[in-house]
Amino acid sequence: MISHRQLGEQKIPATLSFANEAIFLNYLSKTAEFMRFQALTQQSLEQDGLLLDWLIRYPFKVMQYAEVWPQLLKVCAYFETHPQPDCYIRQLDIKGVDSQIY
Repeated sequence: MISHRQLGEQKIPATLSFANEAIFLNYLSKTAEFMRFQALTQQSLEQDGLLLDWLIRYPFKVMQYAEVWPQLLKVCAYFETHPQPDCYIRQLDIKGVDSQIY
């Protein structure tokens, strides 16, 4: 209980619980964003399971770069097959990726 000068004593909830994930996401108005995150994460893991640790550490980066995420995955794949390409970034020839993304 807290005392408020104008409202009197008020009860503050100690916990807040939701019946399921869908209700929780709806409450936060984040359903669409979460679905997008899941899709991008799934796409990332299908391409390279080694990204799991990075995805766990930096989930907000996924959403920050969501618009160009498929191109970023292509860049990752390129560097896996060409670990030391020995050229400037602008010289990389990655199909479907504009050099502006680097």
